[in-house]
Amino acid sequence: MRRPVLLAALLAAGCGASPPRNGDGGAKPPPPGQELVVTSELEFSSLPIEGEIGTFEVWIRNATNQWVILRDLVQADVGSVMTWQVPKPGTLLYNPATDEFEYDPKRADKPRQAWNGSLLCPGEEIHLRPKIRMLHLPRRYRLNFFLLGRADLETQVYFEERKDRQVRYRRLRGQALDGALAPPARGAEDPKARPRVSSYRTVVFPHAETVLETPQQAPFVLDVRLDGRPFRLGDAIEKAGVTAEDVGRNYTYFAAQERWVLRAEKTGLVMVNSRGALRLPETNNIDTLFFLFDTMGDGSLSFAVRSPAGEHLRGFRLVSARECPKCRARHDGPKCPTCDELTVPSPEVPRTTTLRDCFKCKTRTPELRCEVCRQPTLGPEDNYKVVLHAGRTEITRLLKVLADSKLRIELVPDAGGMKLVIRR
Repeated sequence: MRRPVLLAALLAAGCGASPPRNGDGGAKPPPPGQELVVTSELEFSSLPIEGEIGTFEVWIRNATNQWVILRDLVQADVGSVMTWQVPKPGTLLYNPATDEFEYDPKRADKPRQAWNGSLLCPGEEIHLRPKIRMLHLPRRYRLNFFLLGRADLETQVYFEERKDRQVRYRRLRGQALDGALAPPARGAEDPKARPRVSSYRTVVFPHAETVLETPQQAPFVLDVRLDGRPFRLGDAIEKAGVTAEDVGRNYTYFAAQERWVLRAEKTGLVMVNSRGALRLPETNNIDTLFFLFDTMGDGSLSFAVRSPAGEHLRGFRLVSARECPKCRARHDGPKCPTCDELTVPSPEVPRTTTLRDCFKCKTRTPELRCEVCRQPTLGPEDNYKVVLHAGRTEITRLLKVLADSKLRIELVPDAGGMKLVIRR
């Protein structure tokens, strides 16, 4: 059954725009007073149990006879949790002489959220599959969007044009605009199939970036009826020796280990089940941290390590951070994704001035790699990352070491996502 709903923490959402579904290809007249229709259903594999991670099938449909550009999704008391204004590597410059934006993907520049991938024609929709923690319901949101007529499209929206190995974004009119707005051809094997790409219209819409333009708003509420657990939140609060007033809304659930995570002034951050409580390292965002733990699946998580915190993490897989010699950006791979330069260990330490410690045998050496066991060495100013593979034992061991060493985990925004940083 579909029901009106709004999205929660959209940390893992895939988007796809669908062509009009009515037979003649045109949009049906919108219902009175209705502009955007948001519907959803819980995916069949998700269980409606408090604390679990649930995946929703969500559709945002343009039910008007105009064009819609989505800007962002805002959660009450939290802020923006998703945006359709996205950055790309490279440089985007406006040329006033030709009224065009010129894009150079190879030039290094600070990322700018200038591209939008949500232009919806009448009758089209965007499909999302958000994963959310089934707690703190109901949640209230508002969807910020722009409603545009044909004249607005011709004067305010810049469409991509590729010619002579150059990428430009320019305004279109007439048949050129009709071609840019047409849905992509459907596959011959399945003529009813929706486009497989995440968004087949990427445009530059400068009005979304300015504070002078006020978007329209569509409020929604997410509220799902959940089944309880044998070991409830109240049981965890009692087991930790605190009260509900002490905890407030500072709690989440760690589904992979079936434990509640609580923060109170008396206990700090603890993880609790029926057998007892485990002290945890402090973090600035318990909801997102344990969401990442629960959704890592069979993959891995990387934590940036700020020295001297690395000396406490010798029992884990540590990988030296690398730095691009051109733009000075730090990356994990052998090449910089922005300017395609080979990266180098960060920083390059003069061999004659600084002694470094081997991760494994603790031999002190000026070399970047231990001469005895060939393991990487740790310098006093180095930045490293911890690669944490899936597994209850590995996660628990890391959290225990961090708590015992009085280290903390900070989640900081990074290129549209979140970066995990271990520091004192």
